[in-house]
Amino acid sequence: MRILARLQAMLPKARVQPVVAAEEAHLVRRPVSADMPVRFEGETWAYVVDQAEKKLQRLREKNDDARLNEVQTAVLRGRIRELRDLLALPERLKAERMAALAQRDAPSEDD
Repeated sequence: MRILARLQAMLPKARVQPVVAAEEAHLVRRPVSADMPVRFEGETWAYVVDQAEKKLQRLREKNDDARLNEVQTAVLRGRIRELRDLLALPERLKAERMAALAQRDAPSEDD
C-alpha cells in the first residue's frame, strides 16, 4: 500500500483519477503476482519509471550527506530499496512466471 501511495504522490495531482468505480476498488487491492497481467510497455509504466528514477537519484544524493545520523540514513536506504524493488518489478514477475511455467511443466511424482 505504501508503494501505491508514493506512486500517487509522484503523479501530478491534475492527472490522478480513479481507475475503477468505488464499488470495484476491492478488485485493485490484490497483490501483484506472476499470474496478474501487467503492461510494462505502455506510457504509464514509462512515466512511473521516469519519476521513480528521478526520485531515486535525489534520495541517493541525500544519502551521501555526511551530516546524516544512522536513523536518517536507514530511512533513506529503505526508501531507496522500495524504489529499486519497484523498478525491478518487471524482472521479478518475469522470473515468477518462468518458475510457475517450469513447475507446471515438471513431471509430477504420479507420472
